[in-house]
Amino acid sequence: MKHNIYGNMYNSHRFGGYIIFRTYPGRKVFIDGRNVVHKSLWEKFATEPFEQIADEYRVDYALLDYKFDSRRHQFSAQSVRRAAMPPRSAQAERLLAWWRRHNGWHLVFWDDICAVYVDGSDKFQAVRRRFEYRFIDPTVSNPVYLAGYLSNARMRKLVLDEARRAIRQSPNSESCRALYDWLVQRGKERPLVE
Repeated sequence: MKHNIYGNMYNSHRFGGYIIFRTYPGRKVFIDGRNVVHKSLWEKFATEPFEQIADEYRVDYALLDYKFDSRRHQFSAQSVRRAAMPPRSAQAERLLAWWRRHNGWHLVFWDDICAVYVDGSDKFQAVRRRFEYRFIDPTVSNPVYLAGYLSNARMRKLVLDEARRAIRQSPNSESCRALYDWLVQRGKERPLVE
């Protein structure tokens, strides 16, 4: 949020109170999880395709709770190293599936708690140029998809640079460090092809 990302924000319901606490009056939240939400509104968000919600509310960027359902499993760096991630909530899965399918949205930040996406508009061009993740997708439950990049020296450098940037952005993030460690270890196991 410190990189001049403004506009109409979508936020996962559990972040609403925090955003209000940290940014009021500068930002409006999409939903504040501290409030009682009317059943009809909650059903709309739980059942409508996100594309309709994004269009209706003219969403420019999103602060998404992509993490796993902590009631069902405790996330740990060890689970990343094993390339086995715990289950997510159904709502998080639905939103993540939408974001993965729509190339008009760009991941610019992630940590242990959230992922921030911006739309493809010109107003976020500088943010995308500086912060977009083109290879790493922390919402994918198994990092093995990155292994194919590690045998090519150029691609390995690009992926590792993204992982290092994630650590710089979130120095206390266990997820960022665990993914970087996994990439380094997996890279040692794969011979380089020029």
